[in-house]
Amino acid sequence: MKFHNGCWLFKEGYECFSPQHVYEVRKSEQEVVLCAPTGRINHKGDTLGGINLTVRITAPMPEVIRVQTFHHMGVVDRGPKFELELSNAEELEAEETENLLTVRSGHLSLVIDKENWSMRYERDGELLTKSGWRDLSYLKTDWKGFAYDKGSEDAYMRQQLGLSVDELVYGLGERFTPFVKNGQSVEIWNEDGGTSTEQSYKNIPFYLTNRGYGVFVNHPEKVEFEVATEQVTKVGFSVKGKVWIILSSTVRR
Repeated sequence: MKFHNGCWLFKEGYECFSPQHVYEVRKSEQEVVLCAPTGRINHKGDTLGGINLTVRITAPMPEVIRVQTFHHMGVVDRGPKFELELSNAEELEAEETENLLTVRSGHLSLVIDKENWSMRYERDGELLTKSGWRDLSYLKTDWKGFAYDKGSEDAYMRQQLGLSVDELVYGLGERFTPFVKNGQSVEIWNEDGGTSTEQSYKNIPFYLTNRGYGVFVNHPEKVEFEVATEQVTKVGFSVKGKVWIILSSTVRR
C-alpha cells in the first residue's frame, strides 16, 4: 500500500509513528526484546501517552534473523500460520555498546542504532539492506489525534528495506507479471484472474535479490508490497491491523 505523497509528505489524513530510539533492551540466550517508543522519552512525563512498539529479535534457524514488531501485545494468537520447517530457536550473540546493539546469527548480523533508530542487516560486516528513519512504522490512515483514535481499525504496520544500485528483486510466488519485480505493486492475496493478469493464486510473501539475501514476511493475511515503486530505492511491505498487529520479517543469508 502507498502511504506517501512524494518524498517528504504522507497522504492527507495519514500519520506515521516510527521508533525514535531504544528505551529498554531485554536480552536472553534466544531473544532480544526492545522497547521502541515512537516519541522520544526524555523525562517521566513523556511516558504518559503515545504509541509504543515492541521489537523482538530471534534466530529461528542458522543464518536467519527474525524481527517481529508488535503493537498491543498480549492478545491471543488464534492463527492461521504458515507451516514452517524450523528448528529450535538458535542462540543469539548480542553485543551492546552505548549507542549500538549488534545481534548475530552465524555470518548474518543486525545492527541497531539505539539513540537514533535505524537497522542495518550485514553479512560478515558487509551491508545487505537497511531500514532508516520512518521505514519501520505504525501508520494510521484516518488520523484526527489521540482523542479520536479508532484503535486498529485504520492501522497498518509497514517496513521498508533499502535497495542498492542495480539490485534486482525476484519472487513473491508464481506471478504472470515481469520476472524482475522492481517497479511493481504486489498484493499477496490468492485470486484466480487467469494467467495474464497481476492476480495470482500461488502467492508467497517471500522475495530474494541478486545481492544474495531473502526476506520472508510471516503474515498469513493480505500483505502489500511496493517494490521500488513508491520509493524507488526501497522495498516496502505493509499489513493491515485488526485487534493487534505483528510484522515479522526474516532476513536470510
